[in-house]
Amino acid sequence: WIDLYDQHQVPIEIYGFVVDVNPAHIHMQRKRVLQNVKDANNWIESHCPKYKNIIQLKGFIAQISSENKVDGKRLERGIVDINGNIIIDTPDGL
Repeated sequence: WIDLYDQHQVPIEIYGFVVDVNPAHIHMQRKRVLQNVKDANNWIESHCPKYKNIIQLKGFIAQISSENKVDGKRLERGIVDINGNIIIDTPDGL
């Protein structure tokens, strides 16, 4: 991570994805991913103090494909926040 940051001199932006997703517990699973990113940033900073929050979690790849009863599109599409709210939508609703 540090080499990548040094090379470009901007924070590293990543998108999360929950492996073995359980729709009933996806919020907690996403919180774990977010905590892992925070832990990584803390570890980096504790070993190399000049590097602060060099990894930024920008959102999560949509994983809940249940249909929205209002418009018939998927509940989650594109990039979503930790609560499943759409941050970046996809034009085709996928």
